[in-house]
Amino acid sequence: MDIYKVPFTTAANIATVYTERAKGRVYCIFYDYGDADTGMKIVVTGEETGVPIFTLDGTGTADVTWYPREAAHKVSDGGATTVVDELQMPPVFHERIKIVITEATGIDTGTFWIGVKD
Repeated sequence: MDIYKVPFTTAANIATVYTERAKGRVYCIFYDYGDADTGMKIVVTGEETGVPIFTLDGTGTADVTWYPREAAHKVSDGGATTVVDELQMPPVFHERIKIVITEATGIDTGTFWIGVKD
């Protein structure tokens, strides 16, 4: 597994940060809140493809690990399955992972650690 460290500092209550180019599936996102306040919104996507990886509408003030998963699709018609066993790790297609932070309270700092399995 490749691990990408992504520190951030918000300015004017927002920040956009990136990993290095990654390829594989996002296994986990560890959030070290640093001195950040509660309530920040986080959106994680592939930079070029826009593939959704993770969203959160309000952080807390504790370190946490998230395991993003998405529903698989049938090969016959593209419909999403409803079977829990079919959840998959979101893909990253040899691009940087983009993290957008909004609704911070002034200047906040923290670090994301993103684990990607090839």
